[in-house]
Amino acid sequence: MENLIVKKLKKSLIIPAAAVVVGLSIFSMPQRVYGSVFYESRVKEDILKGVTYERSTQVGESGLLDVHVLKIDVNNPNVKISPIRTAGVYGTKENVFDMAAQSGAVAAVNGDFFDMNLSPATPFGTVIEDGKIISADMEYDGYATFFIDEGNNPFIEYVKPEIIFTNNGELNMKVHAMNKYKRDFSAVYFDRSAITNTAELDKKFPDLVKFVVENGVITYVSKGSETVEVPENGYIIVAAATYAQYFYNSVKVGHTAEIKVQARFDFDAIETAIGGAGKILENGNYSNYGYVVGPNGRNPRTAIGVSQDKSTVYMVVVDGRNHSVGATHAEMASILLREGAWNAMHLDGGGSSTMVADTNERNGLEVVNSVSGGSMRKVVNGIGVFSEAPLGAPVSLKLNISSDKVFVGNPVTLSPVGLDENLRKTSLPEGSITYFSDDTEGIWKENVFYPSKTGLALVKATFNGFTEEQAIEVLQLAQIVPLRDSLKMSLGDSYQLKFEGISTTGTSAPIENVNYEVIPAELGEVTDNVFHAKGGKSGYIKCYIGDIVTYIDVSIGTEKRWVNNFNKPENTPIEFVASGDSVKGKVFYSDAPNAPGNNAIGLEYSFSASDATQAAYVQFKNPITFADGIDAMVISAYGLNNGGWLRAKVTDANGDAFLLDLSKDFNQKGWTQLEGKIPQEAVHPIKLERLYIAALSNTDLSAKTIYFDDLGGLFPADMGVIQKPQSTTYQNPYIADLSSAPQNGEMDITIAGDTLLSSKEKPENYAEIQNKALAKFRTNSSYIIYAGETDIENTGGNSYKWTGGYNFTIKDNYAIIQMSAAKGGIASTNPKSWGFVSQAKASPANHVIILLDKKPSNLSSSVEYELFKKAVNEIKLTGKNVIVISTEGSANSSQIVDGINYINVGGLFNGDKTVNSNFSTLRLRIKGTDIKYQFEKSN
Repeated sequence: MENLIVKKLKKSLIIPAAAVVVGLSIFSMPQRVYGSVFYESRVKEDILKGVTYERSTQVGESGLLDVHVLKIDVNNPNVKISPIRTAGVYGTKENVFDMAAQSGAVAAVNGDFFDMNLSPATPFGTVIEDGKIISADMEYDGYATFFIDEGNNPFIEYVKPEIIFTNNGELNMKVHAMNKYKRDFSAVYFDRSAITNTAELDKKFPDLVKFVVENGVITYVSKGSETVEVPENGYIIVAAATYAQYFYNSVKVGHTAEIKVQARFDFDAIETAIGGAGKILENGNYSNYGYVVGPNGRNPRTAIGVSQDKSTVYMVVVDGRNHSVGATHAEMASILLREGAWNAMHLDGGGSSTMVADTNERNGLEVVNSVSGGSMRKVVNGIGVFSEAPLGAPVSLKLNISSDKVFVGNPVTLSPVGLDENLRKTSLPEGSITYFSDDTEGIWKENVFYPSKTGLALVKATFNGFTEEQAIEVLQLAQIVPLRDSLKMSLGDSYQLKFEGISTTGTSAPIENVNYEVIPAELGEVTDNVFHAKGGKSGYIKCYIGDIVTYIDVSIGTEKRWVNNFNKPENTPIEFVASGDSVKGKVFYSDAPNAPGNNAIGLEYSFSASDATQAAYVQFKNPITFADGIDAMVISAYGLNNGGWLRAKVTDANGDAFLLDLSKDFNQKGWTQLEGKIPQEAVHPIKLERLYIAALSNTDLSAKTIYFDDLGGLFPADMGVIQKPQSTTYQNPYIADLSSAPQNGEMDITIAGDTLLSSKEKPENYAEIQNKALAKFRTNSSYIIYAGETDIENTGGNSYKWTGGYNFTIKDNYAIIQMSAAKGGIASTNPKSWGFVSQAKASPANHVIILLDKKPSNLSSSVEYELFKKAVNEIKLTGKNVIVISTEGSANSSQIVDGINYINVGGLFNGDKTVNSNFSTLRLRIKGTDIKYQFEKSN
């Protein structure tokens, strides 16, 4: 019955809503406020018919960025968009994955903003599910709301709903919110969508008065903190006693009662709504009207948008605070516009930004973005995508394979997925799949195929009369390359051994079925590709497939090294950070728990009474960097039976965050030495960002202090050089003897690394040293390239000199591309350099020579390295030869990855300013589309 839920006003009752808005301007900006995207790698996965997930790793003007997009066709009758929340107690915070799983959503993102210091907590804005208002609030001006009406039209509007409560037809009481937990209660409506009785409210707010409405009549008015039931056929109005006393004489038992919501448009026609922050796109233009979320900060972000024709809804999450730099308010607007949105608004962001999806390429619901902080934050709600159609019988087949490149005799796993008519995954009858391949000598073990010969092979799966196939490239193994060729471990540690193989054509691919022998045997053992360190000091693991062998050095043992004793506060500035306003405290340096002059870091803190997680942090303004190879962080902590969860936050070279457990219940008294193990997957070097203490719930309101001192680490002990046999290596077909002069149309290009001695005092024969080292370099060369830093002024007319910036040059039938990674990465140094991909692909050059001042494998972000490999492979696929030449350090090296040569040309001087006795230059010989190379020693 209409008066038993919430009556929504018809259009005839719509009145303008007064709004005080933060940021009172809408102005047009160029539609590409985010600027150019210089390179992009995009992957698309189907979720349902009309629903896709797309991940884009792109380099724009701000740097490297991961963008995750859900595209939803709202005209598909089998697709529904609806808010999601916990299946437990109303207002309990939960992570997006669990909310999506509990509700049956196939994809979701986090939703509205909420008061982090309240538990239970409720969203700031309006929530409507299946046409019913779940919550609303009159207090949040300038917050936009995403709506879908009865006609399935999505739109974004600012709305400040007015909640009208009448008794006997009179406006005697002003209701401020519906189903909202507040820090203070003036008058709030609650129905059974939220609570069944007021017991929990009464524990936290002991003076609440309740006006009980049942079947449109006020049936009871409570006194004091009396707990009441919320009627099945009605609702209650809850108000603090000081507020409620004004209504005792005008709101009485027996009066008729009606609750209405009015706004600037017809709430009665709304099926779905979820609140957020201000708009970021207004009719295709950037908007800062409404509540602007940290506009200039580059952070993780979540937003929702609508296409101009209202046929498509976009849910977008941008990662940040790791290798992905995050987005500003304006950048987020342009990202949405670029994806196809015309109007868009912010949802909650930062550590809350989360996207989950169950695609046809995945085995169930997964978190698809990189959540800031390393773990999902519990939030108050989300917005989910649902399949409305019942799961049907399989009508088509999708064939997923473990890899499209495999070595002879190595397995390829086929994972067929049945799809119903709505592209939803559905079960296939047991034994209904038939597998076969055009490699008839290959071996099948159920759904796993072991190819017998090199070349292209088709693997196929047949179901119910239709067949799906995938092509795989079968390679001949030439070299086994371990992910790590040296292990430095503590006794009892384990390490997952992983390998890539290099084929006889220089192509790289994952490799399995590796055999092992540990030498000496007492070092440990390998089971299921995991090495377990058991004893001894040093040795190696022999890893082999047939006659192809590689060796992994092993050293077992650690030593403690001190990193910072905190005795010089000026060298380690700190600041206090709290998880919310309810946490109070400060940080300081003090010698109170030590001998005079021996400082420690003090953290004073107090938590409020709450069942929500609270934390107090020591934030290092300049993160402390540990030397490579650290196995565990060591630190001393001084407590007085504080209690709480003591942790450290570290970040790795990729910017990914990890939380180290120091003590899950810090109840010690006095000094205690604690350890936090560095995760294996963390990429060194590791930086300490903060130390903190947390309480999952708290009733103790007293102020407490904890001290930290003697920061150190457990590092691998130096076991010296390990003697082992030679590994089997790939014979690079590009390496040749180029000692004779070029002839018959051949052209030589010579390349030198750094020839600059970066020292104020240079030897008297400095110029002579340079000239002698470069004598061969200048002989029989059509073109000479100074690929590293040099102070040689007269380099000749037919030469190229490193300048440090981005440069693209065409010479004859080759292109020279110069890029710098001086700040650790190409994108962080000059993101525009990533335009090299499109320039190289479009150029007429047969050969592309890329010059870098850093080995690509040593880029600060492994994500950028993988992106770089993919990018240069795209250039190679256009038919060009690509050679990547770096000038890092003084050692020469070369390897081939996916058929592309990665060569490092060492410098003339060592790090200690002495002359590099092994200094060599590089000679390239080009003839038509053919290219060879050789290192030439200077003497």
